[in-house]
Amino acid sequence: MRRGENKRERREPDRILLSGFCMYNPEDFGQYSRKTERSDSMAKKKEKKIDLRNLEPDEKLKYEVAEELGLLDRVMSDGWKSLTSKETGRIGGMVTRKKRQEAVKENN
Repeated sequence: MRRGENKRERREPDRILLSGFCMYNPEDFGQYSRKTERSDSMAKKKEKKIDLRNLEPDEKLKYEVAEELGLLDRVMSDGWKSLTSKETGRIGGMVTRKKRQEAVKENN
């Protein structure tokens, strides 16, 4: 045993868990295995068309900012999931900034 190591760190686990699934054979557990349960419950989301004329004010602002950044075409063709976290964060930051500016104008 190396210095600074204790016995618990060296002990091997009985099974290895990878992303929520154990390495046991799912067929051993029949229909109640987690793998079967997850694959049955995961349904695709329905793609719905976006009408830019009939949006709530918050949604409208979000699409306007996406257009300013040149991302609207990609959002309309592939959806919001096609954007990186950096791009969505930039959109969120600009939306927040615009909302704050509107609130300051209303208070003055």
